[in-house]
Amino acid sequence: MEAIVPAPGTPGHPPVSRTVYPHLFRLLHGVLAAALPWMAATGLVLHAVAPSGWSLTSGIAPAWLPGLRWPLLHLLGALVFAPAMSLVAAGYLVRRRRSVAPRRRRIVDDLIAAGGALAILTGALLAHPAGPAAMSSAVRAAHALAAAVLTAALAVHVAQALGPYRRMIVPAFHPLRQARWGHALLLLPVAAFWAWVIPGWFPAGAAELRARRTAAPGDDLERLPWDGAKPLRVALFNGLGFHGGRTDVELRAFHDGDEIFIRAVWDDPQADHRMTPWIRTERGWIRLETAPEDERVYYEDKLALVFPGGADPAWRLAGCAACCHVGGGRRYGFKGSPRLVDEWFWKATRTDPFGYADDKYWLGFDRSLKHVGRGSDPTASGGYASNAEKGKDHPLLLPAGEGAVAKGALRKDRAAPYTAERAASIPAGTEIPGIVAGPCAGDRADVRCASRYADGRWTVWLRRKLDTGSPVDVRFVPGGRHAFACAAFDHCSRRHAYTYAMCVLTLDK
Repeated sequence: MEAIVPAPGTPGHPPVSRTVYPHLFRLLHGVLAAALPWMAATGLVLHAVAPSGWSLTSGIAPAWLPGLRWPLLHLLGALVFAPAMSLVAAGYLVRRRRSVAPRRRRIVDDLIAAGGALAILTGALLAHPAGPAAMSSAVRAAHALAAAVLTAALAVHVAQALGPYRRMIVPAFHPLRQARWGHALLLLPVAAFWAWVIPGWFPAGAAELRARRTAAPGDDLERLPWDGAKPLRVALFNGLGFHGGRTDVELRAFHDGDEIFIRAVWDDPQADHRMTPWIRTERGWIRLETAPEDERVYYEDKLALVFPGGADPAWRLAGCAACCHVGGGRRYGFKGSPRLVDEWFWKATRTDPFGYADDKYWLGFDRSLKHVGRGSDPTASGGYASNAEKGKDHPLLLPAGEGAVAKGALRKDRAAPYTAERAASIPAGTEIPGIVAGPCAGDRADVRCASRYADGRWTVWLRRKLDTGSPVDVRFVPGGRHAFACAAFDHCSRRHAYTYAMCVLTLDK
């Protein structure tokens, strides 16, 4: 009678001493076993704070989520996942015709290879969008499909492995058995390729903004020969309000050895100046707002340019997203940086009517503070404030005379304290600005500005001294190179369109 040999991996079968899997494949199999859960977890966090139309949590981070640099963690995982998945998928396709695995198992492996490849491709396109805005929505849908297919196929793959083959998993995929480290070196050029692609470093020089030297322009920045300056177009994504979450900012720059001048142009469906205004009703006053710490409707348009004060490897990978923390008990997140980051914050209502952009900075992580790691440069006088008084259900100030409202802000010098008599003269349905503002003096007003909105497009001109002497401002040097990033806001306080690419500002000598 013929002896019955137990199946591999079952009790009674001789121990497995050799493996049919190449050493590189076994190494990558282990890498992917760790990288895939990492990518899934960090990807779900980013999905949680995506624009509400795309997010299953309406764009709100769970209260229990720890405040970490989740975008940076996701990109770091991509640097591991992309090269490992690329080589595994390529190796599988080469060996597929010789496979003797059952048909159902081959189908699962096909789905893993296809899902992984699609996840990598769509992930790269999401991080560095190209083409029309509608394409971003299609890419996002394809990325979600890839994640679903990959997750389901992996679940089946694990179930298959834990069946009759569970005792063979460790011997068959042991990373040191029959090692051929020379073959493992193939991982290095593939990893180098993805380390070049993922941060958006291609083609070389694509993210460089060159500031040519020019004569001092006087007060009118529009007179500079902007059309002759080389443009830098920065593709932004994931922004509330913009079509498909996308808008592209076109930047051009000059300097005269004393000041730097930057022009920014970007598409925006409409100019927004209504910032949490008050409205008079028959029964009293109502403040128009939807979420005090995360307003998405009644808010101004904004543009931010941010410049790190020194070299930071995290910026090379994620741009200003290296400073973004998601969660931490906040609906969207917060900013914080171990190194100084200088921020020029143009605000259509609070600062633009008075010719300056808010000069701010990011430094530190004090979670007891409202803005954690964000601060404002010192103010000598002026600025803006909410037109409200704690505990009162009406505006703090009311317009007094003609020209009291400038681009959605109530001018301080043309406002009067609220009284019942003044309020009684205001017809029902009248809106009163939710912001009181005026000229600003001090370091906070170092960045001067002008703007124009026409034909669905903002144009903003910015200027600042190369060296302001402030300890919280970046010093620009002719002949120097300075990393930076930009973001655009469409009628929202926080949910801006951004980029993972690090841009570089180069000043001619």
